[in-house]
Amino acid sequence: MKITVGNKLVVTQLSCADAHGERELATLDAEFMARFKETADEQEALARRLQNSRLLVREMFANEQEEQLLYVQETRFKLASMRDVVREEMRSATEDVRAMLDSAASNVTMWRKRREELRAATEKKREMLELIRRHKEAKQRRKDQTGSDDDSAEGDEGQTEEQQLEGEEGEGLLLKLSRWYDSVADAMLAAVKLVSRQLVLPVAVILGFFLVATVIIARYNAVQQARRKKRILYSSYPKSYRPHSGPKQKQTRVDASRQHPLTGDQPTGRDEATEVCEAS
Repeated sequence: MKITVGNKLVVTQLSCADAHGERELATLDAEFMARFKETADEQEALARRLQNSRLLVREMFANEQEEQLLYVQETRFKLASMRDVVREEMRSATEDVRAMLDSAASNVTMWRKRREELRAATEKKREMLELIRRHKEAKQRRKDQTGSDDDSAEGDEGQTEEQQLEGEEGEGLLLKLSRWYDSVADAMLAAVKLVSRQLVLPVAVILGFFLVATVIIARYNAVQQARRKKRILYSSYPKSYRPHSGPKQKQTRVDASRQHPLTGDQPTGRDEATEVCEAS
């Protein structure tokens, strides 16, 4: 009987301990499940954060790439516009240089024509001087044949020699002038060739050249105008050699203040002799 009661107590205690252990096990299981759920939630939140970070980084890379593409396109557009501007400037400069070269070529042609005119005028004046010389020699021979006064003959010879010297000086001046125009034309041709070959500072060279040419032409025209306006009577010939037109003597006017526009040489007797020949 005692053994049965003890066994029952043991069984009761064991059952109580088993129930208590089950409760503790259930509590531990609940805590484990709660911790597991909390950990799963944290992992899910971390995964969402990582996904959001990936999306943000991907968006940042996409935005940066788009900005780079926009910058590249903008740079290309600016380069294209600058290239167009440079091409337009080069085309305009080329047209200006071509126009200046054409103008320089026309000026060279004009200078050549002027040189030919001066040569023709020089030849004409030489012929006129030759006619004057022959006329003087014929008069001298006639006076020698008629037995003119010796003093008058000596004066005529001196005058003839003086006229010959003046004619030679005039011819020398014309030769100098012709050579000067030749050198100017050659220099202009050389400048045009140099500019057309190399195109090194064409605008400055051509503008300077035109400035010098303009000053020279303006000075030459001013001197020519002064030649036409300012005249004085020429009376170096003897009275017997002066040309007559009817009862009154025709006066010839020459320019005594005439000088070469560049060399500044004094006038020679060639123009005076030419005017006397024309008057006669």
